[in-house]
Amino acid sequence: MQIFVPGKLMLSGEWCVLEKDLPCIVMAVNAGISIFIEPHNKYLFAAPDFEIATTEFNYTDNGEIHWQTPLNEIQQAQLNLSRKTMEISLRYLQTKSIALNHFSLTTSSKQTIVEKDDGKKYKIGLGSSAAIAVGIVSAIFQLHNIDIEKPQTQKVIFNIACIAHYLVQDKLGSGFDIAASVWGGVTYYKRFCAEWLTEQIEAGGIMSVLDKDWPGLHHETLNFPANLKLLVGFVGYSANTKKLIRSLSEFRENSSQEYMDKMREIAMVVDKVKQNILAQNNQEILKLLTQNRYLLRDMNQFSYRNLETTELALLADIAEGNNATGKFSGAGGGDCGIAIATNEEDSQTILRSWQESSIIPIDLELSSRGTRVELF
Repeated sequence: MQIFVPGKLMLSGEWCVLEKDLPCIVMAVNAGISIFIEPHNKYLFAAPDFEIATTEFNYTDNGEIHWQTPLNEIQQAQLNLSRKTMEISLRYLQTKSIALNHFSLTTSSKQTIVEKDDGKKYKIGLGSSAAIAVGIVSAIFQLHNIDIEKPQTQKVIFNIACIAHYLVQDKLGSGFDIAASVWGGVTYYKRFCAEWLTEQIEAGGIMSVLDKDWPGLHHETLNFPANLKLLVGFVGYSANTKKLIRSLSEFRENSSQEYMDKMREIAMVVDKVKQNILAQNNQEILKLLTQNRYLLRDMNQFSYRNLETTELALLADIAEGNNATGKFSGAGGGDCGIAIATNEEDSQTILRSWQESSIIPIDLELSSRGTRVELF
């Protein structure tokens, strides 16, 4: 059985979504990760894209996974999220009195990786780690005959993947990438209350929150205009999102008023983008996304963090010079940027100019569905 999980790109609301009650708009895309799972007489796990061959593991009576095949420190770190996600998923099934089945599970992330001419592979910023967490929960659930496209199941999948990601990433992040992978489409999103989640886990354990609605969490599907064209370009190097979040958090602590003022400005733009998506007002959407770009660029200047790098700025400038809008998508510092154009002629001009500037076009489309069983 194969599970497909879409990746994500941020349309609007970078950084402000980390703050309480502030939104973003995230897009699920048709490149993501695949999980292959089948019944087995042992527990086996493989991640060939990370050069991790089939690895046996045991699931203990106290709900922990231990690798039986020797792994070095780097490999153990690479599998930390997968291990945590499997632990929580299997423990959840036990709380529902569902008999556990052994399985062989393999992840494939090749759609979220670009190999350049020098032979090196780069993650391009489609939220592959979040998608892997979502995919692992989905695969284990589906193997145990739980329909992963039911709304209640989707909520639990989000909760498990989000907690696993949250704990492994030192309680950083907002979960917007997980939302895109679970529900698909174009989503207006606000993060959960992190303080509530931490308190609940400390008081009652992880299992106590998996079936609950989380305070503050909001996701709403938007009907993105079909005649707007999404263009995606990879600037040739990957960003370290975790490092960027920590760096901006340091700045936030020292300059909280300046930081929060800018976050609220970005949030106001996000809400206007939402209103104009609902109204299908294409030209206003483009103007607002350009405004979003320049608010993010302001952060470069007052925080001294290199979010809109030279290459990301060039990507956006080329878009703006051809009747479109462009901006980085996600944390910045590398990975992908996006352009939104209104016609095919401008789109092709932008793509050619990107290639001439050593920006790699990535052929992506919106994915209307989230995590799902892939039919052959």
